[in-house]
Amino acid sequence: MNATQSWFSDIPLVAKMFLGLFLGGFILMVALPSQRTTETELSAVVEDVRIIYKTTAEESKGSPIGGAIVGGLIAGNTGAIVGAISESSKPTQPPLTQISGCSFVGITPSSERVVKTYLSRYSNETKRCALLKKGDQLMLRRSDYRGDVSFTVLWSG
Repeated sequence: MNATQSWFSDIPLVAKMFLGLFLGGFILMVALPSQRTTETELSAVVEDVRIIYKTTAEESKGSPIGGAIVGGLIAGNTGAIVGAISESSKPTQPPLTQISGCSFVGITPSSERVVKTYLSRYSNETKRCALLKKGDQLMLRRSDYRGDVSFTVLWSG
């Protein structure tokens, strides 16, 4: 028996199994092609833009009955009448319409259809999306990881 065979035979079986798994995994990592993400930048033409609006209406806080009760406690019958009239004639705020999101459809030179939706009225992406018009040019980053394709808009400025 030579020196190498005696050294290897002195290693416990569990350690040999662990060493085999480790070396086998390392060989597979080196031998197999890597499964990394490929990214490309490309342009797209905006085909459609949809702005999502949210309308909120502020309601009057008081009621004529509540005004009459409070007025009656403070100034008697006359106070009740004045309190009821003042509460019922409170002006309400006009409805407020705000942009709450935006969605656009773009077409790449290879005829891929890209749909992006932004649903936060405070995000810069929503604001930029709302300014898009049909025919605008966009730069996109196309990421492909094992067939799972996603797009990121490269906003300028």
